[in-house]
Amino acid sequence: DAVYFSVATMTTVGFGDITPISQTGRLLTVLMILTGIALIPWQLGDLIKQLIKTSNQVETICAACGLESHDRDAKFCKNCGHSLMQVKSSQAHF
Repeated sequence: DAVYFSVATMTTVGFGDITPISQTGRLLTVLMILTGIALIPWQLGDLIKQLIKTSNQVETICAACGLESHDRDAKFCKNCGHSLMQVKSSQAHF
């Protein structure tokens, strides 16, 4: 009981009108709360990484290894080191 009430209080989920009565129900509720606490920041972090990655990179295909995305100011492929031909049309969009 103490673990359930501690987790519900510390995570500010609250107790609500309907609370689990059995120990199994409280355990599942605690696991769902802790899973939500772990997954939401992780998924949000991945989303932010993707937004930053796409804004700093352009689609310039390396002739040697085929890597498609490189930094805007890259002169060489970060995968194989081959010289990149900068295509002006791919850098036009921001």
